Amino acid sequence: MLTLLAGISAFPLSAQALDCTATPDCATLGYTLSATDCTDKPTVKCPTDSSKVFCKTGPEVACAYATILGDDGLCYETLPDGVNPVGIVFDTTNKLALALNDTGSSMKWSVGYCDVSSLTNCSSASTISSCGVDGKTNTQNLQSSTCSTFPPAQAVKAYSQGSVCTATFCKQGNWFVPSARDFKTIRNNKEALNTSLTQVGGTVLSGSYWASTEYSQVDAWKMEMSTNTLNFDDKVDTVAKVRPVVKYVLPSLDESGGGI
Repeated sequence: MLTLLAGISAFPLSAQALDCTATPDCATLGYTLSATDCTDKPTVKCPTDSSKVFCKTGPEVACAYATILGDDGLCYETLPDGVNPVGIVFDTTNKLALALNDTGSSMKWSVGYCDVSSLTNCSSASTISSCGVDGKTNTQNLQSSTCSTFPPAQAVKAYSQGSVCTATFCKQGNWFVPSARDFKTIRNNKEALNTSLTQVGGTVLSGSYWASTEYSQVDAWKMEMSTNTLNFDDKVDTVAKVRPVVKYVLPSLDESGGGI
């Protein structure tokens, strides 16, 4: 026993210690900025000090009316190499962007006359800003309704930009028919939107477009671009174009590294 203890005591304590490496500080890892330095940019927080962050710097700008939405979820005045255009921003409050092109040829709003029970009938131009304003919900209600078939809602359901955008926010199924409220915002300065659309090779807004807002059993709202007027028209006897809209989501990561 004494021999064993002597052997243990003779073994150097330094040799028994673990080989530890000091944890790098935030600055060493590249987290040298604060949240205010990265406003409107994708950010990653330092795992040991959430007040220190990293963000990509580059040509991206704050999302504003008529800025170009890239497939990385950021906004640009001029797209850098490696970023594909997805849409043109027209509503920064609700984070909405227009698709670069229409879904195809003009179409009826509805195959048959029916009053969609899940939609609110917006029968006055004065209430457009507060009635049936969520185009995404309107479109989903049209897609699930069994009272008729609604070509615009089906067209945006099938709309896809293929390999141009693989991010979740712009994948097939996330596009929808804009509401009448959305078209009021779009017409504020459609010339600026058309300039940006032309810049990225998109199709300018022209002619008539259906909104996802219902007027009555017989009529639905549509936007006439040539006169900048919103009016209602016959769902079945009138044809108009469809321009999809998408909600854009700025990419961001929390301190655990998971997507928000």
